[in-house]
Amino acid sequence: VLEAMAARRPVVATRVGGVPEVVEGGKTGVLVPAADPPALARAIVGLLADPERRTVMGEAAWRLVRDRFLTERMVTLTEDAYRRGHRLAVPRFARQDRERVAVL
Repeated sequence: VLEAMAARRPVVATRVGGVPEVVEGGKTGVLVPAADPPALARAIVGLLADPERRTVMGEAAWRLVRDRFLTERMVTLTEDAYRRGHRLAVPRFARQDRERVAVL
């Protein structure tokens, strides 16, 4: 799913698992109920019939992937999580008096 979105393609997917967390229905793609082949077919045919909608959704999909999932973004989020965890793990007195306490 993310690979298609990174290629600026709108996604037609079923509303299962983590898919709704990355596909924003009506914005970056179309979500359909699981085990509903007619709904899946309608969604695919609907996108095939509307090139402008495909383009708009594809660009929105790319922006979502860029903003949430590119390596640089994931590294930044991971570093931020470590920083927050580090601040929480260091006792308050250690933050106030760093000269007497070695903080790793």
